[in-house]
Amino acid sequence: NIVHKITSNLPSISSDNTWTLAHSNTWVSKLGNGDYTVVVNLSGNNGSISGQGITTVVTIDTVAPDQPTIALTNDTSNTKDGTITTSTLNTNDTRVYHLKKGEVEVTSVTDEATYATYMAGADEVTYTLTIVDTDNAGNVSVSSNALTFILDKTPPNSPTLALETNSGLTSDNITNNGRLTVTNVSNGDTITYLVTKDNGMPLVAMTAEEYTTYITSDNKDGNYSVKVIVTDAAGNTSDALKTFVLDTTNPIFDQQSTTINIPINVPITTIIYDAQATDLNGDADKGITYKIKNADASKFLITADTGIVTYKTIQTSTHDNDTATIVATDTAGNEKEQLITVSVKNIALSTSITWNGIGNDHIVNINEKAMATLSGTVATIGAVTGI
Repeated sequence: NIVHKITSNLPSISSDNTWTLAHSNTWVSKLGNGDYTVVVNLSGNNGSISGQGITTVVTIDTVAPDQPTIALTNDTSNTKDGTITTSTLNTNDTRVYHLKKGEVEVTSVTDEATYATYMAGADEVTYTLTIVDTDNAGNVSVSSNALTFILDKTPPNSPTLALETNSGLTSDNITNNGRLTVTNVSNGDTITYLVTKDNGMPLVAMTAEEYTTYITSDNKDGNYSVKVIVTDAAGNTSDALKTFVLDTTNPIFDQQSTTINIPINVPITTIIYDAQATDLNGDADKGITYKIKNADASKFLITADTGIVTYKTIQTSTHDNDTATIVATDTAGNEKEQLITVSVKNIALSTSITWNGIGNDHIVNINEKAMATLSGTVATIGAVTGI
């Protein structure tokens, strides 16, 4: 322990029996920061009279708090609410806020609570904020850095969303390409995608690049709800929602022979082939549109909604291997091709049938049923290789 001793004449005693001993930079100046015990012994008449020793405890603290720091929470020069991050305030210290609106001091703001209250209804102008910390010994910190910011509470324009490729039927929101085109967004704004598939839980928020990677990967067919959120530099947001069905599965043609023989000179309305493709719903022709590939050069016509194929003209001569490529397109724009080969043959058959043992009423009764027989004849016209 360090002992500092001073001997002094008794100071003048005031009318209220109090006295003050000025240190005059003689002994207190020697005391560093810390806790001290001060003992005062009084004596009079050249020491023949001694008073009771007086003891007091004192803490010497001349160290100011560290300079506090402040920053906008969103770390830009603009903010939607003035939310800030500050350095930690020491226990028992106090912090004073000084806010200027333009060049005018806002006297109602003195601390964190009054600052938050004021900013909740503040005008959209430029503000400057500083803070000062004071410890319980009365030492005052250096003022913080001056934080100047613009209060901006105006949300950005709502984005405009569209499917990048509106495949299939127009405006049916069924597509084989889930990429989105986002417009009406200002430079510097941030775009975030929130994706929900098949009414499940929203997926983790994505950037535009992450969304494109996700939606173009395998096995992503389903019902989608995509919310696109636009955030400006101040943290204000706006959003728009796009719902669509992603279908990347091609139609399926019915398993039937694609090699067809027809007789010569059949009527132009004769059905050559019935395509019968199915989509995800499993019903033939439902949601399917048919066409002939390179139709202008083809000998065939096709009915767009039924897949019925006919010749454009009556075929008056025999020949082999007329071909046509049928294209089936579903509502999402997925396509599947089917090649058919048609040959025109000189084939004609004539047949007749006769019921025997049923009388002339053409009704088979219980007695006739056991005896009735069916017979017929077949006649060929032209070259027939088999029946």
